Amino acid sequence: MDPASSGRDLVAALRTHDGLEVAEYRQERPFEVRRNGQRPSPEPSLLDFAQAGQFDWVIAGSESGVTAADWIADHLRLPCNRPEFLWHRRNKVGMVELADSAGLRAPRTSVVTSRAAAARLVAQIESAGQVDVIVKPVGSAGSDSCFICRDADEVEAAVDSVLGESDMFGARNTEAMVQERIHGTQYFVNVVSVGGEHTTTEMFRYGIDEADSRPHIYSAKTIEHAGPVFESAEQYVHELLDVLGVRFGASHTELRLEGGLWTLIEYNGRSMGPTIRPTSTSPGEGSAR
Repeated sequence: MDPASSGRDLVAALRTHDGLEVAEYRQERPFEVRRNGQRPSPEPSLLDFAQAGQFDWVIAGSESGVTAADWIADHLRLPCNRPEFLWHRRNKVGMVELADSAGLRAPRTSVVTSRAAAARLVAQIESAGQVDVIVKPVGSAGSDSCFICRDADEVEAAVDSVLGESDMFGARNTEAMVQERIHGTQYFVNVVSVGGEHTTTEMFRYGIDEADSRPHIYSAKTIEHAGPVFESAEQYVHELLDVLGVRFGASHTELRLEGGLWTLIEYNGRSMGPTIRPTSTSPGEGSAR
């Protein structure tokens, strides 16, 4: 579903297997569940395509295909993730809510729909301490319209920027997320799940430059598949996947380690995105599994 970036590589790799047929579908407009509890249907041509084929699996080929792949797999009664958490797995606020409800550390998060609402929120933050937040869309990906804000003016300007644009999938941003900024070292954990059983394939430690208002990844180093960092991160992520109802497919979860505690940054229900430049990556002590 919507193969792009590493999704195109996945299609090419799958096609090297004898006896395995791969069909691709690219949506005209990404199908999304905009509200918790909403149950819309994808575009009719996608339904026709899905029902005409004899598929064994439906796999997201990029972030824009995550919701549609889950919805179609459930519709065809194929291996899929729990449908009642469809919104939570794509919406950055929803995933934080579920993580927090399960006792997994997650950033304090608010949603605003206007500059005035942002100003009121910042006043509350200032009354409790220094402003140090992240502003970004609730449903985009990567670092799209992601801002580091350290005062009221920066927050209001960032919210204006987010609400005035469409996300990278072409959907108009009607909400902006204002989230507590988590410090510490950032990691990402890649997992493949089958039948609700999770296997960690690799873990990387990011080098991120946050001196400016936009985060910039400049390095990634693999982590050895043993030791307290790997084991504690894996435990957190596998628990998170259970909470989000993940039972099938690849996932890419980002989290930060500060003071010996893990905190969620975000979950993504597909393979890791753009391939990191070889010049930015070193094998470290670990290896892909």
